[in-house]
Amino acid sequence: MDLLPPNQSAESCLSLQPQQAYPLGKGTQKVPFLVSLPRQTHGPRGLRPHDRYVANRVRTAPSPPNLPPPKQPLPLEAKAQITTWLEELLAEPDFAQAFLVDLKVGVTGRVEIFLDADAGVDLALCRRVSRALEEKMDESQILGEKYTLEISSPGPSRPMTLARQFPKHVGRTLDVQMEDELTVTGVLTEVDDDGFVLTEQVVRRDEHNKKIKAELRHEIPFGSFRGATVQFSFK
Repeated sequence: MDLLPPNQSAESCLSLQPQQAYPLGKGTQKVPFLVSLPRQTHGPRGLRPHDRYVANRVRTAPSPPNLPPPKQPLPLEAKAQITTWLEELLAEPDFAQAFLVDLKVGVTGRVEIFLDADAGVDLALCRRVSRALEEKMDESQILGEKYTLEISSPGPSRPMTLARQFPKHVGRTLDVQMEDELTVTGVLTEVDDDGFVLTEQVVRRDEHNKKIKAELRHEIPFGSFRGATVQFSFK
């Protein structure tokens, strides 16, 4: 019969030798331990010295630091709702001369609105639209309590694409970028529901090789070009 070492119990001979840990799910680690048991002092099923088995223990790992949630893009419903409010507002008689050109909603809550008007956009118009729209946005909390609302005209550097933008520029020179990346330049002379006409002054030679001035007419339908910008003269 094998005897335990003097002054040592069977429980004290139980040794746990941790091996390499590996992750188990979120917030826990699964750590295998090698467990050595002494041979029992009696019984036919006693274990031989140093017979081993693996016992799986679940140990709670340190929680990761509290990090702010990643910024998520604002839902498209927010932009759609703001557009609906704006279109309803511009349909009122007090704002009938104005119309929406573009609207952008950023992930940080920044709302950019570009308005144009038949007679041009001024600061008073932007202020009145801003106040009316802020009431609806504050009441609905569609973007929360913190957001930035910017309303302005498109500006001369922003290409025109809407038919309603062209009539007030009759008589001015436009640069029109076509779909094939060619640019057509001329004076805006006509505008209707289907398109507009640019008149370009060119120089040609007649049958006697003399230079003569001629007028070239460009008929451009709406939807067939990328954008048109106005050439402003500051002389």
